[in-house]
Amino acid sequence: FGGRIQGTLGPVDLGLQVKRTGERYVNDINTVKLPGYTLVDLDARFSLAQFGLEKTFFQLNVTNLFDKDPPVGSLYSPYYDVIGRYVTVGARYRF
Repeated sequence: FGGRIQGTLGPVDLGLQVKRTGERYVNDINTVKLPGYTLVDLDARFSLAQFGLEKTFFQLNVTNLFDKDPPVGSLYSPYYDVIGRYVTVGARYRF
């Protein structure tokens, strides 16, 4: 399960997302179980409308904000993020 909160502070839109992955069995006969864990993502978008660029913004995303490692033994499981924290930055201009 998960949830998201989002708000605007002047020219900045902020978002925080929390995702919980519960315990999972990793084999067909349900004898090996990995524990659950929680990931937090953060995003921010800065609008350049105040500079006359109505449809332009910069975006920052941080996935796995607290750099939570997946449970041991889950490297080949599709249920866990094995990359760790990563940051993306971008800009968008529409005309």
